[in-house]
Amino acid sequence: MTMGMYETAKIDPIIRQIVNRCHVSMSNMKVIRYVISRLRHKYATWKATPWTERRTALRMILAAHRENREEYRNVMGSGNRMAQRRRNDGSAR
Repeated sequence: MTMGMYETAKIDPIIRQIVNRCHVSMSNMKVIRYVISRLRHKYATWKATPWTERRTALRMILAAHRENREEYRNVMGSGNRMAQRRRNDGSAR
């Protein structure tokens, strides 16, 4: 599964757990800020981390948030799509 610009091999379980606490309507920047706020020494820890590790963490954060948004859309929108498919297919209810 490719994730475009947010491609990552695996999302760290801790990052996924923190991102899952964010609502899907939050912007990417707010989710990133939320994750940074959960670090031990907050922004100081983030700045002390090498850029390559921060970039990897950012990709994981954005990928996890994107997956959450997709799941939300699938769950909340599936009822409407199923009803529309039934109408288009001519299936009786």
